[in-house]
Parts: sequence; structure tokens; C-alpha cells
Amino acid sequence: MSNVNNTDEKGRGVLKNVVLLYTAIQQPKRKYQSELREYTSTVVMDKSTSVAFSKQFPKKKINSIANDEFVEKFGIDVPFPESPVQYTVKLSQDELKRDGSPIPEFARPRVLFEAKDGQLYDITEKKLVGNGSMGDVHYSYYTTSFGKTVRLGNIVVKRLVEYARPENDYIDMTAIKELPDDFDISGSVVAQPEGKPTVSVATASKAEKKAPEVIQDEHLPF
Repeated sequence: MSNVNNTDEKGRGVLKNVVLLYTAIQQPKRKYQSELREYTSTVVMDKSTSVAFSKQFPKKKINSIANDEFVEKFGIDVPFPESPVQYTVKLSQDELKRDGSPIPEFARPRVLFEAKDGQLYDITEKKLVGNGSMGDVHYSYYTTSFGKTVRLGNIVVKRLVEYARPENDYIDMTAIKELPDDFDISGSVVAQPEGKPTVSVATASKAEKKAPEVIQDEHLPF
């Protein structure tokens, strides 16, 4: 069961024992219809946690999604099968301040792995957090004229489902040369092979897809 703890007088809170989706901490991702980027993670929590969080932050949108739609959309089992719907909320932290300068290092979210003995390891630059990972999500909040604003903090992962980037038709940019000014490109067009054009898509069929790897602390290389 997940839960929320946001009684910190300094404006900090934790969503505990939640499941993570669409986490982008190692590299911030572009905001919707914007060139600006943000660190982000979507949190899945149970109903009681969503109610408590919503009361604390009424302007923060919490989405509910039916279990069958959840499985189809995210490709993982529902984290809280005792409920007919799953509750999600997106937390984020801007990459840049309003003046365009980077946020201070202490404000940048990190991914920490909690081993069985309680030791925390910083895996921000070593591992990508995949859908279905579980842990605690820290956040900060402050009050403005529009109400309370929430910002994503560190994520403490207790069960890591490592995300692997798709193996597309990779081009090694270190082997690419700059085109000389006097190069005659008209005489160097590569002939097209016979037959219909094809598109190479690095996706496997359902039968070929492998289950995501769950990382346990005894397998960490550090």
C-alpha cells in the first residue's frame, strides 16, 4: 500500500511505496509543445494516497484510469489490483530557472537505489528507470498566489525495472566525415535496391518481447 507524508515544515514530502512510469531523470525531456525541458516521473498510487495528496494539493491533477486501459497503455500489470482503477500524478522539475540559467545542482532530482541493508546508491547516470519500478518519490512544495506548487525531488528506488533503449539502426557519428566543399554529390548517389521501400523499426513482436529485467541490489556493479 502506498502512502503520503507531507508534514515537513520545510515544505517537503514523500510519496511512499509507489510505482513509477515515464521517468526521465538522467536526461530531462521536452515539455509539451515547448522547447524547454523538465525532469519528470509519473507516480501510480492507491486510492487513499491519491485522496490525501489531492487534499493537500487540490490544483494538482490526479488521473484515474481503468485497469484494462492501464495495462494496455503502460504494458505492465496494475500495481494495485484490489482497485478497479489506478491513480496517477505527474511530478516534474524544470531544467532551467526563469532567467534561463540551470537550476542549482542540489535542486536537480537524482535516482537513488536502496539496497537491502538500507544503503543508498546514486544510480542517476548508470541506470534508466523503467515502467513498473517501485520506491519512494520525494518532492518539495511552496505556496504562491495560485495555491501550492509541487516540484519533483529525489527518487529512492527499491525495486528497479531497468529500461533499455531500443536498438535502432544506429549510426556511429565518430565515423562520419564532413563533406568537402568541392565534393560532386551528383555522381555519388547510392543506387536504390530493387523492390519496395522498407522501413526499419526496432520493435519486436509480442512473442519476441522479453520481460524487463528486475535489478536486485546484489547484482549492482558498485
